[in-house]
Amino acid sequence: MMKKLTLIAGLLLAGFTTQAQPKQEDYYNFTRIPLPENVVLEAGGIAMLPNGNLAVSTRRGDIYTVSNPLGKADDMKVKLFARGLHEPLGIHWSDGWLYATQRCEVTRIKDEDGDGRADVFETLTDGWGINGDYHEYAFGSQFDPEGNMWVVLCLTGSFNSNTPYRGWCVRVNKKGEMIPTASGIRSPGGIGLNHLGDVFYSDNQGPWNGSSSLKHLKAGSFQSHPASYKWWDLPLVKKHMGPNPPVVPNSKMGDTIVTNYMEPKPHFRIDLDFRDVLFFQSFQRLARFHRPFNRVQLFLHVRTRPGVGPPAPELIGERCHRRERERKKERKKERAWTVDE
Repeated sequence: MMKKLTLIAGLLLAGFTTQAQPKQEDYYNFTRIPLPENVVLEAGGIAMLPNGNLAVSTRRGDIYTVSNPLGKADDMKVKLFARGLHEPLGIHWSDGWLYATQRCEVTRIKDEDGDGRADVFETLTDGWGINGDYHEYAFGSQFDPEGNMWVVLCLTGSFNSNTPYRGWCVRVNKKGEMIPTASGIRSPGGIGLNHLGDVFYSDNQGPWNGSSSLKHLKAGSFQSHPASYKWWDLPLVKKHMGPNPPVVPNSKMGDTIVTNYMEPKPHFRIDLDFRDVLFFQSFQRLARFHRPFNRVQLFLHVRTRPGVGPPAPELIGERCHRRERERKKERKKERAWTVDE
């Protein structure tokens, strides 16, 4: 009898063990697109084309097309479509053109003779500044329902905005008109629209940005980093955003603007924002921020009204370096030692 019970327990344990070891293929398939020899992709944007092909832009300045992208890997063919662009981070097909957001401009591209290679390149707008700093990336979205592409522009380094519109979001319509839209951007990592046309972008942790985050972009909003305020006197900003910034950084509300944006002072904007506990503390708690160098790559917080429906889900992707993980292990040991004592 004891042997039978032992056998049954072993079989049950084996079953639980098998169920606890799911494979990736149980949830989704991973297909690697075969690349030509010596091609380093470093993809910065993707877009489906009307003929069923996939366009892929690379950080190195190329755009490739992939035929039969939803089929078997052996049936896919990768072909060079365009070369020599300046770090295109965002591409989108519309009205017979492939639109590419480069570091310096938004360009529209066309294969006019039908040979599979681009031969028409037109600048839609180059209304923002660029000075060669490594940090001055530009990320572009698809067009929104009103026909505007949203572009988020990285600062010059982590602290400064040394050329116009760095640290801003601008909209670009198909006439090439640029519309200043939001300020306070730090270091975007991407931008896109949901099915309702709402715009979201991801921003990386750093000065004035306590953790990496997914942020809702609205026209007229201020996203956290005050360096971009220096361009509020530009005529185009005043035309579309009004004569004054929405919030005065590093100053009591209602006082004159303080020019030293980086020096913390009491009663300034960040202090007021941190009173919104639902927004700030929730993320820090879920990310388990023991120290400020633990970085959340992306999080999405979904709220429901109190008492309505299940608890609100909070989805977090956290990225730590090995040294940070080692420090966390040491801190766990320290906390355990304190409790035991």
